[in-house]
Amino acid sequence: MCNRRIATTVVAVLLAGFVAAVFSQAESLPVSSTKPSADGAVQPAEYTYSHNFDNKVTLYASRTADTLYLGVVGDTDGWVAVGLGSKKMDGDPIFIGFVDSDGKVNFKTEMGKGHKLVDASSDASASVISSAMKQEGGKTDLKVALKASDFIKQGQSSLDVIFAIGKERNFTRYHSFRGATTLALQ
Repeated sequence: MCNRRIATTVVAVLLAGFVAAVFSQAESLPVSSTKPSADGAVQPAEYTYSHNFDNKVTLYASRTADTLYLGVVGDTDGWVAVGLGSKKMDGDPIFIGFVDSDGKVNFKTEMGKGHKLVDASSDASASVISSAMKQEGGKTDLKVALKASDFIKQGQSSLDVIFAIGKERNFTRYHSFRGATTLALQ
């Protein structure tokens, strides 16, 4: 009986260590040479980080020495968004977009103010190097390349990221799903 308890405890400790190692590795965002294309269609192999959240949103990220690349694929025909800075939208720059019924991409940078969005300052908008979107088959993809130095400071060890999707093809509707994560910077 005692040997069984010890064996169970050892297996549980090893499993917990394995899960922690896999989780921390999956949440890491090292500097790499990976540069996703600006075509609007997110391809998982383009990014060094990816995580699916409840089969509703998949977040992708990669970074070079000077550029932060983010991709969001939402299970929606509506809008998708990604924000940086904290795990709440208040005070964060948020990059949001949708593809309208005519196929026109609508993208803008906003700032979270409480539980609302307001137009971003020109500084926040100037952080965007490029953006692209695609909507097809009930999925909406957003790709955005940002000046890394605007979001990652010397010695910073992590980056908080928020994301959300909405069902509507406009900038004024409430999200149908949202989440947050922290990426360890290496």
